[in-house]
Amino acid sequence: MSALRGDFWVRLLYTHPAHWSPELIEAMARAKKAVKYVDIPLQHIHPVMLERMGRRTPEKAIRKLLEEIRRGIPGVTLRTTFIVGFPGETDEYFQSLLDFVAEQRFQKVGAFIYSAQEGTRAGVMTSTVPEALKRKRLERLMRLQRDISLKAHQEEVGSLQRVLIERRLTETEAAGIEVVTGESGQTRGSTGRLLSLDSSYWVARGAGDAPDVDGRIYVKHSDSLQAGEFARVRITDCREYDLLGECVES
Repeated sequence: MSALRGDFWVRLLYTHPAHWSPELIEAMARAKKAVKYVDIPLQHIHPVMLERMGRRTPEKAIRKLLEEIRRGIPGVTLRTTFIVGFPGETDEYFQSLLDFVAEQRFQKVGAFIYSAQEGTRAGVMTSTVPEALKRKRLERLMRLQRDISLKAHQEEVGSLQRVLIERRLTETEAAGIEVVTGESGQTRGSTGRLLSLDSSYWVARGAGDAPDVDGRIYVKHSDSLQAGEFARVRITDCREYDLLGECVES
C-alpha cells in the first residue's frame, strides 16, 4: 500500500490481539503511509473475565503485546474497547479493569454495556449483573478515561500536527459542540467546557483519530484549506476529546 502513488493514510482497524506478530509490528513501523495507530479491542483484563468471554489471549500475553507494540512503533496511538457488566463480573474484577486502564493510559478507549444476545454462550450464563450497576460501571470507566484523555491532550498544546481536513463546521455544531458518540462512550463537553466556535472553523482529524469514533481537531478558517487535503496545524487549545488549532501550512 505504501508503494502506491498519492498522498494518503492507511489505518489498521479492529485487530485481534491473538493475530499480532513481530512481523506485523515491524511492517507498521516501516510503512510510510500507515498511520501509527493501533485499534486492538481487549474487552477486559481480569483472567476470569477473559476466560468467560472466550478470549484466546491471556492477561500476561496482552501486557507483553502492548509493551512490544509501543516499543516497536514509536509514537503509536493505542485505541481499545472494553465490555462492562459481562455475566460474572464482580466488583473485584471490574476494579482490576479500572487499575489496568489507569496504568496503561490508552489514548483512546471506548466501552460498552454488556447485553445478552440470543444463541450465544454468554446469553445463557448465570451471575448476571444488574442494569443499574452496569451503567454505574460504564460511567466510572469513562470518567477515568476522560481525565486521562484530557491530560494527554494538554501535553499536545503547542505541538505541530499533520491533519486531514474533512469539512467545514456546520452552524448547528458550532452553536454548542456537545456530541455524544455511543460507540466510544464519549461526550464532548462533559465537564461543562463547551467549545465556543463559529461556523468558519474546519473539522479535521489527526493521525491518532479514526473517523466517527475518536476526537476531532477544529481548525480556524484559512483560505488555503480544502476538504480532503492535508495541512500542518499548530494545536492551540484542547478539551477532553477534541483539539483546537490554527493552520501553519497546507
